[in-house]
Amino acid sequence: MIPSVLIIEDERILSEAMRDYLAGKGYEPAGAASGESGLRLLRESEMDLVVLDYQLPGMDGLETLRQIKQAAPLAEVVMVTAHGSVKVAVEAMRAGAFDYLTKPVDLEELTVVLDKAWHHARLQRELRYWQGVRREGDPLSRLIGESEATRLLREQVVRLASAHREQGGAPPILITGETGTGKGLVARVIHDLSSRAERPFVELNCAAIPPALLESEIFGYERGAFTDARGAKPGLFEAADGGSFFLDEIGAMSPELQVKLLKVIEEQSVRRLGGLRSKGVDVRILAATNKDLEQAIGAGEFRADLYDRLREAVLELAPLRHRREDVLALTGYFMRLHARRHRVRVRGFAPEALAKVLRRKLEGH
Repeated sequence: MIPSVLIIEDERILSEAMRDYLAGKGYEPAGAASGESGLRLLRESEMDLVVLDYQLPGMDGLETLRQIKQAAPLAEVVMVTAHGSVKVAVEAMRAGAFDYLTKPVDLEELTVVLDKAWHHARLQRELRYWQGVRREGDPLSRLIGESEATRLLREQVVRLASAHREQGGAPPILITGETGTGKGLVARVIHDLSSRAERPFVELNCAAIPPALLESEIFGYERGAFTDARGAKPGLFEAADGGSFFLDEIGAMSPELQVKLLKVIEEQSVRRLGGLRSKGVDVRILAATNKDLEQAIGAGEFRADLYDRLREAVLELAPLRHRREDVLALTGYFMRLHARRHRVRVRGFAPEALAKVLRRKLEGH
């Protein structure tokens, strides 16, 4: 997703410079020369981020900030103040600004701050989404469809959510299936149905992080563990303590890191990079893959002993082309979801549109 950023700045040259620079950094910028025109833009189209100057004609930056927080509470605002305006910066932070910069604006610094603001905005949106999902009631309602495969999946999910080993602890679950079958959704439903529902649900896509960084993300590190380790950092296992840790695309994990993961599963403890002592953790591991792990074992890409540990419980998700009875239910669900999201009224699909959807699924698309 390309983040949109609204720049409310009356200095035309500075505004254009910020817009040009941010466009080159992967943002979608828009401009407004006053607080009033900026608010109109915000009400007409949703913006992810706002860069807001304090000195504006008409309504000043602080009042504009307060009204932005009412009109678009999820938009993160970076305030721009004159050099040394500490009092203004403090008031802006109290009014809900994410951060502030002083003039003259360093465009590289602006990008760093906006990157952080965008990361925070995405986390807040995800939190609101899951809070809303939890309020909607039964987590099983998220597994949509009445095909035999979907009914069986719901039964398996309920059983596995409450499963415990005799010696204590919840067994790992391996979720397999093609891309787009809903592996991440199923992992979240299992967590929300379990006794760990009020504890953290931490997820990581093993294919999305460079192998050199993956180990420190998972296990954390102590100060001085490597060149840039200026302070200690807990890993995701520690963050997930008491809850669930979802490792997506686990087949992309290096064999060296697989050894360490196996050790955590067996000993229920984790040691940070550069650390001398292990720390006990109570984490349920949910792993997902679209790869054939048995084939990967034969190719020397995946460890057989880790595979044996992970497959204490296996959920295999069927693609939609194998559960065609779910097509109409899913079509209706997404229609209602996007109607709510875009605040439009939709009565339903035209018969010819539904026929086309069904025809495409019957053809295996």
